[in-house]
Amino acid sequence: MYVLDTYALIEIINENPKFQKYKSFFPNKIFIASTTFAEFYVIINERSKDKNELMQITNPFRQFIKEINTDIFIEAILFRKNHNKQTKGNMSFFDSVGYIFALKNNYLFLTGDKEFKSLPNVEFIEK
Repeated sequence: MYVLDTYALIEIINENPKFQKYKSFFPNKIFIASTTFAEFYVIINERSKDKNELMQITNPFRQFIKEINTDIFIEAILFRKNHNKQTKGNMSFFDSVGYIFALKNNYLFLTGDKEFKSLPNVEFIEK
């Protein structure tokens, strides 16, 4: 089972060959944190020409959304703060939530974000 970050979603819709195998994992092996979907929606909204295009791109992913509970949010906030402090990195809040959700559910976090490259339960795809 995989939890996709926003980068992975964008690469899937952009048909990046490195991410195409994950298309076959829908619908049974993919989850999207609700916060990740929100970030994805913002990005697609900014580059879409109209509402129909926005809906055409984002609607197919709605069925894979998993709502995130408060405990995951709190743990993600603490994890992000600690990770960024230790690495002097800039891990995003949205990605932190998705990662902690994946970790807590023993899923793999699919990303191309270098901030996650060496963390457990991550499937990292080189950009």
